[in-house]
Amino acid sequence: MIVGRAKTVLVFANQAAPVATITAILARWTEPPLPDGVVFTGPVRFSEDTQKHARATVLPLVHRIYRLLGLAPGGFEISAVNLAAASQLDLGLEISGFSADLPLSLAMLSARLHVPVPQEVMCTGHIASPDGDVRMVQNVPAKLDAARADTSIRRIILPPPDADASLASLAATERAEIVAATARAREGQEVSYVRDVAELLARVFPEDSVILAALAGGYFERRRGEKADAGPAGRVATFLAGSPDRFYEALVSARMTDDTAPARELLQAWMDLHITRGRFPRGIGRALLGIVHTLPSSTLHGKLRWPLAPVSSCIVLTQHASSHDAQDVLELYEAISRPPDRERTASPLGGAHGIRASQIESRGQA
Repeated sequence: MIVGRAKTVLVFANQAAPVATITAILARWTEPPLPDGVVFTGPVRFSEDTQKHARATVLPLVHRIYRLLGLAPGGFEISAVNLAAASQLDLGLEISGFSADLPLSLAMLSARLHVPVPQEVMCTGHIASPDGDVRMVQNVPAKLDAARADTSIRRIILPPPDADASLASLAATERAEIVAATARAREGQEVSYVRDVAELLARVFPEDSVILAALAGGYFERRRGEKADAGPAGRVATFLAGSPDRFYEALVSARMTDDTAPARELLQAWMDLHITRGRFPRGIGRALLGIVHTLPSSTLHGKLRWPLAPVSSCIVLTQHASSHDAQDVLELYEAISRPPDRERTASPLGGAHGIRASQIESRGQA
């Protein structure tokens, strides 16, 4: 059973004063689907209105994204971990309202797609439509201050307060409190605004994890139906499905410099997917050889393990090549088998995937 985990800040009522505290929303994906699609468990209770909203808005959005990727929906067991609040409050904890919508959707997608949510991120926001539009929530100053006080939180993500004229409708003192709390948070943390779930995922999910998940999950480049859908759900599916260009860019970002495991894992997943599909990815040899030629000698001769990918996988993969791929097959074996000879002319980059040497060099220096 895979578990998705996303952090938020919830405000709990107390006899003295409300307490804002970091809370982790957990989603466990199950197969086959559950009768109601989602069940809520654990010591932290979810109010009936919150559960109803999750089933009516958040879950359909997540399932729609799965359908666009060609994935079976399954079901979810939802819970919350809030030990800090439990130790401070001498009463039962209940989540009410819709401010946990964003972390709930992240946890659901994380659990099903195997894309981890960085635990340095805290998000809060209300999903206002089944398409994935988000709106501001209550108690923003208290939530920002709680996140600011937690040293594990480095990035705060929330809807813009003026997305639906919410800020203008507030009293002057409330507007001033939100502005002041945002300024305080930005002294030590990155505060970002998102208007929908597509912007949320682009800011939260690491690109290499998205590409690896798409390759391993078999939905790489696949987006079924609703081709003209330019709404948030459609853009989420496009982002999660990846593309050949984004695969090579992720491989370039890995650079195979310090920890070679991520790059090797990406390359192996890329080869495995194309073997499964019975297709040779045209241009792979040219692109890989170009990437290898940009690596420093210390990496080529000290940190990399050769071959870069199992020769057996290459043999199976190249069985799907055509006569037009002959040169590319040779370059593929040259790229993975041994360090390049610096005296030889490096294989030019670009071609079908548009990767230039300047891009690789600039990414390597970042």
